[in-house]
Amino acid sequence: MITRESFPYELQDLVIGYLWEDLQSLALCSLVSSRWLGRARKLYFAHFLVSIEVIRVTDETLKKTTELKELLEAPHSRLGRHIQRLQIIGLDETFDRDPRFLPSMQEMWDELSSELRTLLPHFPNVGHLTVWGTTWKMFARDVQIQIGSLSKVVSLAWKEVHFDALDELILFASENFLELEKLEVERLEVTKDFRIGPSLPAQDPKRFAHLRNLKLYAEPSAAPLLTSNIVPIQMITTLHVEVRHLSIWSTLGSALKTIGSALTSLRLDIRMNVTINDLSYGVWTNTWIQKNIESDFNIFRYRGCRFPNIPVQKREFEVTAV
Repeated sequence: MITRESFPYELQDLVIGYLWEDLQSLALCSLVSSRWLGRARKLYFAHFLVSIEVIRVTDETLKKTTELKELLEAPHSRLGRHIQRLQIIGLDETFDRDPRFLPSMQEMWDELSSELRTLLPHFPNVGHLTVWGTTWKMFARDVQIQIGSLSKVVSLAWKEVHFDALDELILFASENFLELEKLEVERLEVTKDFRIGPSLPAQDPKRFAHLRNLKLYAEPSAAPLLTSNIVPIQMITTLHVEVRHLSIWSTLGSALKTIGSALTSLRLDIRMNVTINDLSYGVWTNTWIQKNIESDFNIFRYRGCRFPNIPVQKREFEVTAV
């Protein structure tokens, strides 16, 4: 007779793993034993996203924040170490939208920094980090260091962020998140032009050594991530690029020609307001793809037009348009 004690741990973990979307069953599994508790709790909290912000404070959100702090700081609390997904939302979007907040801008940034000082130490095992609507220099230096101390991050997203220079973003991400596997950059604003120098050499084998998944909002500010050898583009297995600027086509074409054989999935989202009609736009895009993508891909439908049926080997290529 097979009992739980004699059943191999690997198979027990596999069984629990099949329940990863069933929160109620995972909660019940956590009551079976200390062994099951660890596995079930990790999967259970994988669904949770902790969002730290100060821009939408209401009585309800203030209550939830207070309750979260109490749970994290309770004696013997282990809640924080199970949180794997964290989102930090800055103030840029709010201030751009409503100038009435401008006089209190620095005060609110200080408040957000204070919240981060209090909460971040409770989340040592965050694996997925998103920083949204943020001017990076508005964070106090010690808070930047605290964010960088989340050393287990494997997925990092910068969305609507502003850096003085792209170099700063690259150095921060590559030096702090050594196991980073996925990088997403969307709507990046930079003050200074990108340049390679002593602090950022063109080639460094340790930089982004584990990066395999890259998602970019293709715009001039982020273009060096594709063209400067800063990112090991030859090692990328999944590339997702959203194109909204005609000026980026040449850069993108050059980058695609240097992509290595490791690439297994390429997705282009083409979202541009152009003056040419749909038919000529489809033909023009078709010509660009044939010219710049020299590997074997299966190409799906685009605006009702069928692209040449290139033989399929091991790769997937999808073009979507809005």
